[in-house]
Amino acid sequence: MNGNKVFKRALITGILIFIIKAASGQGAYLPPDKPRLVIGIVVEQLRYDLLEKLRNRLGENGIRRLINEGTYFQNAYFQYMLTQSGPGHATIATGTEPSQHGISSDNWYFPLKNELIYCTKDLSVDPVGGSFESGLHSPVNLLASTFSDELKMATNRKAKIFSVGLKENPVIFSAGHSADGAYWYDKTSGTWMSSTYYVDSLPAWVVDFNAMLYPDTYLNNPWMLSRPPEDYYDCLPDNNSYEAGFNSINYFPYDLKKLSNAGRKDKNRDYSLLAETPYGNSLTTNFAIKLIEKERLGTDDVTDFLRRLTVGILIHDFVLLILQG
Repeated sequence: MNGNKVFKRALITGILIFIIKAASGQGAYLPPDKPRLVIGIVVEQLRYDLLEKLRNRLGENGIRRLINEGTYFQNAYFQYMLTQSGPGHATIATGTEPSQHGISSDNWYFPLKNELIYCTKDLSVDPVGGSFESGLHSPVNLLASTFSDELKMATNRKAKIFSVGLKENPVIFSAGHSADGAYWYDKTSGTWMSSTYYVDSLPAWVVDFNAMLYPDTYLNNPWMLSRPPEDYYDCLPDNNSYEAGFNSINYFPYDLKKLSNAGRKDKNRDYSLLAETPYGNSLTTNFAIKLIEKERLGTDDVTDFLRRLTVGILIHDFVLLILQG
């Protein structure tokens, strides 16, 4: 199994759920009995021990503040073996395991139809925005209710529920069955999209966001080290056999403009590259912030919920935003 496959199949190991209704005029922060907005952040490929190893490199007002001042639970475990993306996100969202929520793998074989089933594939829905194949998804195979489903029922469907992320199955399982919207990144077109399970057409603000062409802006920049090379003394050398890299290049800096256009005779750049870089997290953060603003989350007395999925641990800006309220 090469490094890229290991990266893709790495276990989801971090979940942080925060309340962003800040207490005003108080010396110490006391969470309200009923928060206006709950934000769940799921960080893929973040082993629990890395929080301690990288603590000093985390932002003062980001994850480090949440670890120092929040509730930090270190002894979570699960009782199933297959650590793929679909089962992991379904388990986090429902609080139960594959034997109950039905998502036993990213793909499984259905002998009666002699076909391989992808965990969120649903041919009964249509894509909304984006490319055709990327939109044929829904929570049709998820058997258990999620946290967001229960919140929706508890508030007589008044709670606003949304989920955003770079990949469809984490977004869909986190959104649950009753979400008001679930948006994922289409790696073919470089736009945010959904399916008719959630919406009939993209809201105007999503259309406007896509029209800004942020992925092109990001991919026109190089991917550089964020710190001086000597600060990575406790890491493997940049050019090592475990680093998958892109197009046989496995060392910094990465020329994303060149890499995303390499060998593309159709003049359409490779937008999937964005999801493998920190810029994918920046794009997701910007989209999530715009969603909070345009959908007016947390503006009334009914608790709303937003699940934001990220790859890696580069979520400082979004964490800082929710801490500031």
